[in-house]
Amino acid sequence: MSRKEKMLEFVDEGYNVSVCGRHLHVTEAMKQYAREKIAKLERLGDRIIDVNVTMDIQKLEHRVDIVMKYGHTNIKSTGISRDMYLSID
Repeated sequence: MSRKEKMLEFVDEGYNVSVCGRHLHVTEAMKQYAREKIAKLERLGDRIIDVNVTMDIQKLEHRVDIVMKYGHTNIKSTGISRDMYLSID
């Protein structure tokens, strides 16, 4: 299955993914990369309700916070590095 087919399947799942940035302009490539990584979380189950991704830059620190509402549980993940794509991973 190609990435485009997977993304179309991802959009049809019915949960919301919001990607926003603090102190930076989030490019379409960064949004796409984050959505591809989140699409892999579907293997956990089908009870994903909402996913919020916040990208932030403070001096040399690139930080990504992901908050996923899964059923009645909120799961938070944080990645910090000197590269935004590495922080998303």
